Amino acid sequence: MYSAFLRSCLSALHSSSSWLKLLVLLIGIILGSMLFPSKYVEYVGQPTCWTGLRRPLNSAEIVEQSTANVFHNKVDPVCAAVSSIHKAENQLSAVLYDSKRILCWIMTEKRGKDRQDAILDTWGTRCNMLLFVEGADTDARSDQKEVLFKTVHKIRLHMNDSYENLWEKTKLAFRYIHDNYKGQFDWILKVDDDSYVIMENLRLFLHNKCEEDAHYYGCQYKAGGGYISGGPGYVISAFNLKKLIQSFSMPQCSQSSSGAEDVEIAKCLRLVGITPGDSRDVRRFRFSPFKVENTMFHDSLKSAYNWFWSYSAHKLEEGFECCSDDHISFHYIEPHEMRIMEFSIYYLHPFSRRDGWRRLLEKPRPEN
Repeated sequence: MYSAFLRSCLSALHSSSSWLKLLVLLIGIILGSMLFPSKYVEYVGQPTCWTGLRRPLNSAEIVEQSTANVFHNKVDPVCAAVSSIHKAENQLSAVLYDSKRILCWIMTEKRGKDRQDAILDTWGTRCNMLLFVEGADTDARSDQKEVLFKTVHKIRLHMNDSYENLWEKTKLAFRYIHDNYKGQFDWILKVDDDSYVIMENLRLFLHNKCEEDAHYYGCQYKAGGGYISGGPGYVISAFNLKKLIQSFSMPQCSQSSSGAEDVEIAKCLRLVGITPGDSRDVRRFRFSPFKVENTMFHDSLKSAYNWFWSYSAHKLEEGFECCSDDHISFHYIEPHEMRIMEFSIYYLHPFSRRDGWRRLLEKPRPEN
């Protein structure tokens, strides 16, 4: 039927004037669009559907994304698969968010505005409460709190901000948190402002940890009697924070303002029976004191960071075996690198690694 119609159209075009040719062409286009079977219509191009993993601030704030493309009243299978995958990820993230409330306090300074902004743009929003802790002006008479957002505060402690005063700053920060945020968290993460933390993995790690256990966790060093490196962060429970505050009054806990904060806090915690716990995953690190590349490839650890081998309590493997699949933190991360890591972890996903995609590879059943 279609071939006879086309032959008559072509014959008319060859033998008719220009206006008649145009009329016949228009009629052919209209009839063709009406008669062409819809089952032969092919949807060309990639579906426009949301594929980025969004992190909920809490379970009540999850907004289900409508990601399905509708073509001839049928849901696009690609978008349907992606939607179900990310919905499950968001739900699991929200459960962990609510079950393990983590207050993150960032050791920072006024000059660290770029790093603070990078943390706010990336991983910091996944903390239940985020505190930027810096020294106040020298003429300030007391500690000051600035509410940047509901769950993001900037704390300016009444002290001079300098590297020599880090131990004093640490003690004041923990006291301030104990006095002003009691009951609002289950765990505290202390971390430097040049670290990147994957909060979902931290919550997963803490999921089966008892808050009353006499341990705190991070990258474990054996020097100085054993301590947790402060750079990539250490996490301590709210229950053990009370003991830490008690230790600050003990004469054996350094009353000086100077000293390495991570070494000194380990000494004070030991006075109340709290020691470093092993945070590794089958001998693979979860907290790294270095960048990703330095953690994986050890050329720099044999030169600029050769001290690491005598300090580390555990052997760091090279290559992919360096780190847990559920790695938690890296240190010495520049602001632009934080944003690169954010994209790589939360936005860039190879589809072949997603279980939901296998249904797309199945052959469709023939219609009856």
